[in-house]
Amino acid sequence: MTNLDVRIDRLRLVLHGVSSEIVESAISGLDSSLARRLGSTHFRDVINLDIAELALPPADAPRNPDAAVLRGLIVDGLIEAVVKQSRASRS
Repeated sequence: MTNLDVRIDRLRLVLHGVSSEIVESAISGLDSSLARRLGSTHFRDVINLDIAELALPPADAPRNPDAAVLRGLIVDGLIEAVVKQSRASRS
């Protein structure tokens, strides 16, 4: 079993055309979704990485996304950024 410790002190999102209720719902489940993805075997090499700041790539959401879709986009962006940072730190 992997001991996973992820702390996000601040997350800034710029969203257009998404209701605040959808955003709040997406963020409320973000920690468990992120932990599931990072806890997979594929990401074990990045678990001990200490990253002070990440810049997420822009993401295009479908029209009128629900909370699960928005949460998935955020998690995908975080995972992509963590993997990119991990690769850069090992170079």
